[in-house]
Amino acid sequence: MFPSIKRNLFKKYLFICGCGHSGTSIMLSLFKNAINTYAFTTETNFFCKTKNKTINDFKKFARSKVKANYDLLVEKTPRHVRYCNEILKAEGQLIIEHRSNISFINKSPGVEERNYGSNSLSFFKKASL
Repeated sequence: MFPSIKRNLFKKYLFICGCGHSGTSIMLSLFKNAINTYAFTTETNFFCKTKNKTINDFKKFARSKVKANYDLLVEKTPRHVRYCNEILKAEGQLIIEHRSNISFINKSPGVEERNYGSNSLSFFKKASL
């Protein structure tokens, strides 16, 4: 009898989720070139598409899409923040990105800060006459 071949197995699953336009794509790009890591290039929306999906369903889905073994699988769908409980039930890990009103920019002389909503800050150079 042939020994069983384990194929498409991942040691860890990492989900990047959170508020849209909060840096989830930048975070994903940090993992894309990591050694022995597979990162989905598009958002799967896996948990959003059908109700009652489990982390085990996601593992089956991932094994069907990825044709090699990696230590880490990274998936980025900001809307998966609504499914944190399901992701954490098994060995799934999360990175949750969020936006903040706090400005970490050192204001230079002549720069005016204007707030245009709850999550956006814009900086304008004052016109000098």
